[in-house]
Amino acid sequence: MAERAEDALFALCSRVWRGDAEQVLEVVTRDEAFAARWAAYEGWRVLAAALLLKLGKLDAATERIEQLQQSRLVAAKVLCAIVTFEWNERSTAVDMLHKLLAVLREHRAKAAGEAESAAAEGSKGSLLDMMGQPLTSAGASEWRLRITSLLVSCYASSGDYALAIDLCEQELATCSDVETCAVLLHTGRVRLQVGDLEGARDVLGKLKCHELKTWTEEVGARILEGMTLYAECKYQTALELFGRLRDDCAKANAGDEPYLPDHMLAAIIDIQEPLEVTLANNYALCSLHVCDLGGAIEVLEACIHKDPRRNLHRAVVFNLCTLYDLAKPKDQSQVAKLKIKELAEQFGVQARFDDVVDLRLSQQ
Repeated sequence: MAERAEDALFALCSRVWRGDAEQVLEVVTRDEAFAARWAAYEGWRVLAAALLLKLGKLDAATERIEQLQQSRLVAAKVLCAIVTFEWNERSTAVDMLHKLLAVLREHRAKAAGEAESAAAEGSKGSLLDMMGQPLTSAGASEWRLRITSLLVSCYASSGDYALAIDLCEQELATCSDVETCAVLLHTGRVRLQVGDLEGARDVLGKLKCHELKTWTEEVGARILEGMTLYAECKYQTALELFGRLRDDCAKANAGDEPYLPDHMLAAIIDIQEPLEVTLANNYALCSLHVCDLGGAIEVLEACIHKDPRRNLHRAVVFNLCTLYDLAKPKDQSQVAKLKIKELAEQFGVQARFDDVVDLRLSQQ
């Protein structure tokens, strides 16, 4: 039964990763037969709480997450910290994440001196994966990177960029070779946020010397390079880079790549927008700076229509609606925005957006 439960969880997380968050939430919270079948597995409660949080249902998410406070699932502990942050208890959330990061570092240190089978036995208070099994060293490594990302985001959102950079430097000093690229990418992005172009260039140099082992790492490095070019006001060069990257991703069918175990964390603790959205937004921003407003609108519209359920992301919707205001008379802009709203309703994702804040619809 455990294997079947894992398969079922994996399948639902795959759907979330592809943009079906709303539909999966209906299954895990309202399907009585489903709930009865998998009641013994805490991972389902974690998934339900994460989806509520992901969809902005903070009160409902908080109620469920409070029931997970004593859970040994690492995902539950991370969710407890995230919901604490969402309620503006930032210092408490940061402390929670740092403590969890320390536990994961200790877990890796123990795994380094023990056989995986011995580590798998775990102690009574050891952390567990989504299926309630002892966390492996590989799982601990994935969570360390995810928690580092969350901490960097926490610090950056409150303007504590020096602390974000310090954290990245600490992680670089202790992380494994497999983790180095991800930490370097965090460092480069923070350097750009504080306007440290020389520091960002230094990170790019280190990335070029580091063997990029996966497609995700290669794409991340190229995005960072494009963002650095943009920050240096080299808009045309950045535009061409993002254009090539969009073409490469399309050829590789990046949007249709198979769902892998590594993506489980992205489905449950989603702090990044889909790759296609990132590339489209960056391309549109560069287009705007080379005075191609029509091209900027075209690329964002194409991104949305290629995969509405997945790509109707707040970032791309807000940017597109802002461009409509710049490019069209008020009445035409309103019509264009209403079409986006109708598309969201058609695919059942309208709850992701606020009419005024995101769609920028007129109240009149």
